[in-house]
Amino acid sequence: RLIAEYPTDRLWGFKDPRTLLLLDGWLQGLPNVRLVGSFRHPLAVASSLQTRNGFDIDRSVGIWTQYNRNLLQALNKYEIPLICFDWPADRYDAALQEIAKWLGLTLPAGGFSFFESTLRCDTRDTDTYLPEEARDIYQQLLAHCETPLI
Repeated sequence: RLIAEYPTDRLWGFKDPRTLLLLDGWLQGLPNVRLVGSFRHPLAVASSLQTRNGFDIDRSVGIWTQYNRNLLQALNKYEIPLICFDWPADRYDAALQEIAKWLGLTLPAGGFSFFESTLRCDTRDTDTYLPEEARDIYQQLLAHCETPLI
């Protein structure tokens, strides 16, 4: 029903990490979909979830771990460009431009205006506080970014 409400005569997209929990179902409903992956440091996500939802760090990192475990599985199964929100702004913007071209989108003349640098959290020297699985998944995602598909 949700998919049927979207226009069929133009491109559209959405961003919701929960999609990873039911990705196979989405792919059945949208067989011609083109996927793009995005991730950020687990403690940055934990900070956001604490602010927005009042979740504690253990619960937040657990949520991050589940979603990104699923992202890694999808990356191994499908052709998905991946972008890291933790990159410096110029690298992030350049990657967005490449992904937009890959998707066949027209780039905005003034660049992208939705990026909010204030959403970034300083996560330097914090990996030692992460559970091993979260730290490992984050490192795998970073490594995956170094092998561009586009």
